[in-house]
Amino acid sequence: MQPRTPARSSRAAQALVEQALRRSPVVAVALQMHPRIGASWEGFVLEKVIAESSSDEVYFWATHNGAELDLLLLRGGRRVGVEIKRVDAPRRTRSMAVAVDDLRLDALYVVYPGEASYAVGERITAVPAAAPLPVDDAGGPAF
Repeated sequence: MQPRTPARSSRAAQALVEQALRRSPVVAVALQMHPRIGASWEGFVLEKVIAESSSDEVYFWATHNGAELDLLLLRGGRRVGVEIKRVDAPRRTRSMAVAVDDLRLDALYVVYPGEASYAVGERITAVPAAAPLPVDDAGGPAF
């Protein structure tokens, strides 16, 4: 019987996944196809964004019609949304447009595993997970 190494947080789980990926390309392919990898990655990014933010309040938001937002960050009267997507090139979705309009967001950031930031729509920007969220005009955090 193999000993189990419980992962206390998604950061620990992601570190174990990255270690396995470096050791074997076969494991890398299997892990990329695993149905839980997306949820694990989303949890890892959620923790990262919350830890880096200086938000007064953090929420998950959803409507009965199915629109949702992974994070709603509030600070000093500003409203910033964060959507986490494990895709190569995120695109604007109806859910994002509803969140921007209904919540009157100042900005919505789509965090993804890519390497470049780019505009996805009005007030919607794709941002690499490895980078911090953009700063506002005054040089402070955008949230």
